[in-house]
Amino acid sequence: MQWVARNAVRRAPAVDAFFGSLDQVGKINALTDAIKSGNDPAKTLEELREPIGSDSQGGYHDHHIVGQHPENRARFGDSRIDSRENQVRIPVLKHIDISAWYSTGNEKFGYLSPRDYLRDKDRDEQMRVGLDRLRKSKVLR
Repeated sequence: MQWVARNAVRRAPAVDAFFGSLDQVGKINALTDAIKSGNDPAKTLEELREPIGSDSQGGYHDHHIVGQHPENRARFGDSRIDSRENQVRIPVLKHIDISAWYSTGNEKFGYLSPRDYLRDKDRDEQMRVGLDRLRKSKVLR
């Protein structure tokens, strides 16, 4: 069907409506998955790490506790940044909130964003702040 949608030069309006509907169904399913996962109770760190490395699940994103920006990759190495110990699978809506928190100025960090504050901190401090944020976001118990 995708070939028809991409390659048909002239399509009847009904065909356009059909492919538009399929696209909407996918978006509705993604929203439904996000809402369902957003109601998950907090989990242990091991429960959040367990699905890492398996196929993705609707309504969830894989989150790096210690950020995966180029400076951290250079300092700590790709294998540590992408390790199972540094990743958790969390509800997509909570992931969006956590990412926004990392990008917003914070009085606790001298009005720097947590991401900017942590840029030159060691891995232990970055892990501590990341786990604390997961707890405060009610993802980690």
